[in-house]
Amino acid sequence: MEITDNSLCRTELLNSTLKLELLSASAMENNCIKHAVELEQSFMEGAYNRVLSARQTVRHETYIYFMDLLTKTVRKYHEHPEWEIKNGFVIFQKAKESAPCKEIPSLQLINRTDSYVRELERIV
Repeated sequence: MEITDNSLCRTELLNSTLKLELLSASAMENNCIKHAVELEQSFMEGAYNRVLSARQTVRHETYIYFMDLLTKTVRKYHEHPEWEIKNGFVIFQKAKESAPCKEIPSLQLINRTDSYVRELERIV
């Protein structure tokens, strides 16, 4: 099974996650593969500081190119004006107050859905 840097760097996370989960236990003992799995887990957990600082702990020199691409991807993928990256850490600013949500007429929706279900049962 081949894991390409293209699939990871294009944020096709689902595909790469599935590929990593299908690896055998013996493959997971390989330090390079273990590093990739740890990166994926950090990314999925939202631990972007670990992803950004992982370049300093690459297991092999061929990873440097990949890590540069991944770092750019993380920064673009999670580019928010209210977020700031300092010393490898992502700092979140306090969210702005938003307008109150409108009430959802839940009882009305339930009754309408129930009516649709009964009509469908009658037709079938």
